[in-house]
Amino acid sequence: MSPNAEQFEAIASRAHGHVQAVRVAMQRLGLEALLAARPSRERDLVSAMVAARILAPHTKLATTRWWHTTTLAEDFGVQDASENDLYAAMDWLLSRQEAIQKKLAARHLGAGSLVLYDLSSSYFEGTTCPLAKLGYNRDGKNGLLQVNYGVLTDACGCPVAVVSLRRQCGRQPNLAPRGQPPARALWHRAAGDGRRPRHGLQPRHRHHAGNARRGLDHRLEECVDPRPGRARAAATGSVR
Repeated sequence: MSPNAEQFEAIASRAHGHVQAVRVAMQRLGLEALLAARPSRERDLVSAMVAARILAPHTKLATTRWWHTTTLAEDFGVQDASENDLYAAMDWLLSRQEAIQKKLAARHLGAGSLVLYDLSSSYFEGTTCPLAKLGYNRDGKNGLLQVNYGVLTDACGCPVAVVSLRRQCGRQPNLAPRGQPPARALWHRAAGDGRRPRHGLQPRHRHHAGNARRGLDHRLEECVDPRPGRARAAATGSVR
């Protein structure tokens, strides 16, 4: 009998365990169903990008090179994808944003649920981004453009929606911009009608959010519910 090693010929060796762990987690979360109900090339590309972002964040071009060092590209069926394919899939994902956020809201929010809203910004090195504007810079990067965005989460901090704010922003937070289509009603339910708060007044939702953050660590066990689609534990605030 020959040694076992001589019975096989190694033609490739790629890492797999971490890819499998992330993919199983994505399946349990129902990520693909959130992206789109029907299978598609774009859904496969976006799912692959999500997994790659978790495992090894890179640019789109570097991602198409990196994932061939693992089984990720083969597992998601995107072996032939180029960086242009990934950018096109991002455009497809943007067109699906409102539908995805509605699904997340149905999964994580219910009548009387507390929602948390926060406004943040990131400074931008460059001059061509249409979302980047001059304004108050929390990072102290005066003179640089910045992108402002708001994030809406449930009481446990699970993100439900995100919006880019195409306007200059000072110290006072901007809420959901006026004139948004009806699908953006989720923002208005959580953060009022989108009006800028008067100087010196703290909007009610930020007061509730502050209280929630201070007690969040003590309520995490209340919020964990392994059953998909179940409403999270009720909190003190409410969605009207």
